[in-house]
Amino acid sequence: MIGSMQATEAIKALLALPTLTGKLMILDAYTMMIRTLNLKKDPNCLLCATSDKAKT
Repeated sequence: MIGSMQATEAIKALLALPTLTGKLMILDAYTMMIRTLNLKKDPNCLLCATSDKAKT
């Protein structure tokens, strides 16, 4: 099931369709419930920051 979800996201990215970028999907396999959380970029992170201040 997880592999199918990952493959779907890869196909969506290749087709330039909206993906889960910037989100975290949580699957509870016992109850089959899926939650999606929005993730915020850390302005001080050297890898994901967009400001020049964090990149120096």
